[in-house]
Parts: sequence; C-alpha cells; structure tokens
Amino acid sequence: MKNCISTLICLFGLVISINAQDARILLDKTVKEGFLSVSFQVNTGSKTDTTRWFYLKGKDGNKVVSLALNPNGNIDLYSGGKPFLVKAKKKTNYFIKIGIDFDKRQVQASIGLDSAKLKPWTDAELTYDDAISSEASFIQTKGIALYNLSIVLPNKENAQDDIWKDVKPTEITAYKTLLATLTEEQFEWEMALQNQLGPYYFPRYLRERIKPNNDNYNGWEYVLDNPNLPRLLLIGDSISRSYTRTVRELLKGVVNFHRAPANCGSTTNGLKNMDVWLGKKPWDIIVFNFGIHDSNHSLENYPANLQKVVNKLQITGAKLMWVRTTPVYDKVTGLNKSQRVNEIADSVMHVNNIKESDIATAIMAVPDFKNLYTDGTHFKEEGVAVLAKTVSSSIKEVLQSK
Repeated sequence: MKNCISTLICLFGLVISINAQDARILLDKTVKEGFLSVSFQVNTGSKTDTTRWFYLKGKDGNKVVSLALNPNGNIDLYSGGKPFLVKAKKKTNYFIKIGIDFDKRQVQASIGLDSAKLKPWTDAELTYDDAISSEASFIQTKGIALYNLSIVLPNKENAQDDIWKDVKPTEITAYKTLLATLTEEQFEWEMALQNQLGPYYFPRYLRERIKPNNDNYNGWEYVLDNPNLPRLLLIGDSISRSYTRTVRELLKGVVNFHRAPANCGSTTNGLKNMDVWLGKKPWDIIVFNFGIHDSNHSLENYPANLQKVVNKLQITGAKLMWVRTTPVYDKVTGLNKSQRVNEIADSVMHVNNIKESDIATAIMAVPDFKNLYTDGTHFKEEGVAVLAKTVSSSIKEVLQSK
C-alpha cells in the first residue's frame, strides 16, 4: 500500500480526510470473534511534554488495546491492564503490528525498524472487565499521525446481530467520510447508536444519515445543547420515536430535547441498558415509557421491573414523567393488550408520586380513533400529532412544577 500524506489515512483503498494528529477510523464491521490485525508506521518524534495515544475501541468507547508514545520516546502497549514497554529512539520511524484474537482472548504485537523484520513485543490475555471492550469498532488517535495503515478483518462472519451485514460498501464509505468530520461528542453519539440500534434499525438510520441535505434521522438526531435550557431525556419504544421530532419542535426554545439512542423495548432491556442511555451528563427531566414490548409476554415481573427502573431514574435527581402506553389491539382477539399494562404502571407511578402523560386517553378520545393506526400498534401522522401535543403539554407542566 502506498504511503499516505500526513493529513490522510488509506484504508482498503478508501481515503478519509482527517486531522493527522487526532483521527477516528471506523472499521468495516464490528469485530467480536476471530483474528483482527492492525499494522501501521509511526514516528517517535522529538521530546514533547505530552504522551500521544493510539486506541482500538469498541462501540461503547472502551478500549481493547492502547499504545502510548511517551515524551522520552519510549513506547508502551497496554492490554488487559498490563503495560509492555519498548525502549525506542527519538525521531525514528517504527513499524508496529497488533493482532487481537477474540476467540483465544489474546493480543499479539510486534515492532521493528523494518516491516519485514518485526520482533515479538507481547502476547497478552485480554481481560474483559468494565475497562476492556470485548469488541473492536474503531481506531482513535490523539497526537499521533499514522502511516501505511493496514487493517485485516477476520474471515469468519460475525453473529447475526452484526449491524453492518446489510450495509453496502458504498454506504460504509460515505458514512466513514461523514464520521471524519464530526466533533468528539457527535462521534460518541454515533458510536452509541451503533451500539444500541441493532441490525434492523442501524442500516436504516445510516441510509438517512448519509443523504445529502437531510436532517431527519427518524428521531435519532444528535442534539447540541443550549446551555441556558434544561436537558430532557426521552426513553421509550417506537411509539415515542414517532413523536420525538414533533415534540422537539413544539418545545424548541423550552428544553434541550434528547432521546435515548435506542428503540428501548421492554423493562428488562431498560434495566440492562439504562446506564448507557443516561450517559455522563445530568438531566433536568426524564420522560419514560415501557409497556408495549412487556405486553407481549407474561406481566408477572412487570411491576417489580418497572419499580427498579423508577429507582434507577430517581437516583439521577431529575424530574420524572411517565407516558402511559397507547392501546395495542391483538390481531386475533381484538382485545387491547395495553389495558393491564397501564393498570400496573398507574399503580407504580401513584406510589412514587410521578406525573403521567395520558396519551392513551388522548388518542381514544378522537372519534373513530382506530382509523389513526397503521397496523394496530403504530400511528399515522394524524395520530402522532395527537400524541405529540399531549406529551409536550405534559412536559411543560412538569417543568413548571416545584
């Protein structure tokens, strides 16, 4: 592969324009199994006051391996919390190859002045804890320019939950090019979506994301906060996603309206992913619903799970608002499966003194409201408008309450 100039990185023939010192390079797919090989060339440079970094990370932002170019010229590789030091010369080009065997949980690295004469560096076991990712999704550099970057993905296919399996190479190319232009916070949002949307929603999101002059990504848009407005987080399923953009527009200038980077599903899924959805920044109000997905199974654990969700959200100190579950009609019996869900949820919210937004009653108050459905669960634009108006009004009431 030919050398790239310092402001470009060559990857499988794709040239991505990036900052030479601070780059993010997306792999063609998330790697969870098999052997991944990454090789590149770096220059140790002259003595500096700061350490420069190379990271291989998962979608969650956690690191698989880290490499540090130290101020004294030496190079450290970290894997599973174990540092491996190579004493290096300043102002010298080094070839480095890092191999990660996700099946054997090993990192194999080599280094040298000649790409054909690399010496073994380390053979370390991966430690899968909170600080080490069990998958690889992208490369990030801070203060390091990479040359002759080569990435070899595993031959074996990933599991069926691979979000890239239905994405065309041209779409991946366009998405990579877009990612190279994003701020750090915007990039983190994209990684959260990759981590949460799954193989059904993510390809659809990606296709909307790469369309020229398009800012409608089905509710999963990145939100840049106005520091003078309160921060709101919406947690819910596809019903909440359908009214996300409308409510955001209705509350423009009132709140910074965010939603979780997922189709949040059931209470079980909520408890599993809540920490990811809450993120690192504080919230002033959290609007949430779990119901339709829970109604597809036994409701035996629903009351306890919902209380656990409430407990987690109360810890944030944010004002809470529950959104009642809209009617869902069984295609065979014609019965409203949400009725019992709402009865249970009403009881939990009453005990915890949490305000409710009653979109269920609002939608049923419309004459011939069943005509507002597209499939017995989701709504046409007229139905979405009713939901959005009700939710936005309820949010204003919560914001004004003490």
